[in-house]
Amino acid sequence: MANAMELTAPIGASHLGDISVRGSIRSQYVYCHGEHELLLTAPEITAAQAEALERADADFALVIEEPAILLCARFGDAIPWLAAPFCWHGLPRESRQLPPAPHSPEERRAFLQVTLADSVTRRLRAIRNVTLWLDFTRSLHEAIRDQARTTFDPKEHERVLSRLRLRHPTVESLVALARVRCVGSP
Repeated sequence: MANAMELTAPIGASHLGDISVRGSIRSQYVYCHGEHELLLTAPEITAAQAEALERADADFALVIEEPAILLCARFGDAIPWLAAPFCWHGLPRESRQLPPAPHSPEERRAFLQVTLADSVTRRLRAIRNVTLWLDFTRSLHEAIRDQARTTFDPKEHERVLSRLRLRHPTVESLVALARVRCVGSP
């Protein structure tokens, strides 16, 4: 298990908007400065959850319901499916960097850093670095580029998320809509 350490920046500081909650675990996906990050926070993290984040099978699903993008993830049985919405327009302008185009020399499989932190003490409990499959990366990057090109309407974005919550009361049913899924590779 990772050594407990103090977080130096506020959790979710790069985007304070859409944060999804599953049980007591909050999830937030951020793509800024060209890097992918999935932040998981909870007030009481169990040893099983920290162990699952670091070592259990990691599954990912990408749900796109324009203009919304949701990165769904689960880590074994201890951290069931979570959905983390992403909004390009919620990032500070200086943090925005479009993902590379498909088949460009810059294109690489996405490297996703996943962190699990205590939301009360702000101590980091576990970290895992995952490489996503190329097809998954391409779909995710295409969705981000498409969202960046659109004019942002926060009310429409929230309406879409609300409709998804109503139609899919569980994240498992939401995952069934996924355009693409993958297993995370260490």
